[in-house]
Amino acid sequence: MKHMKQMLKQFSITMRNNSLFCIVVMLFSMLFPCMNILFFTFFDSLNMYYFLWIGFYSIIGNIIIFHKNKLLSSVFIIINIAALSIWYLVSLMGYWEGVRISFFSSVIPFFIFFVHFF
Repeated sequence: MKHMKQMLKQFSITMRNNSLFCIVVMLFSMLFPCMNILFFTFFDSLNMYYFLWIGFYSIIGNIIIFHKNKLLSSVFIIINIAALSIWYLVSLMGYWEGVRISFFSSVIPFFIFFVHFF
């Protein structure tokens, strides 16, 4: 258990020092809420379930990277949680199957793609 905590701490430090990872997390943190706004205003034909993983992993990335900057981290996390919550509420119309698919779509990138084709 102690070894696992050390490995997680080392992973966190490595990711904070990786500038490409920081840039990707920042872009994902802004991309997912913007995609939600565009979906609800202009692009109704876009299937947002393909992109739920962006919001989920941007929340995790913000927790890892911006642990020192509490204000920036909390703003990005709250915005992404609100955007994901909208889709979780929409998935309640599909009963437990809808909730299960939306959860797996959040955790596994492009899960919904594999559900349709396999």
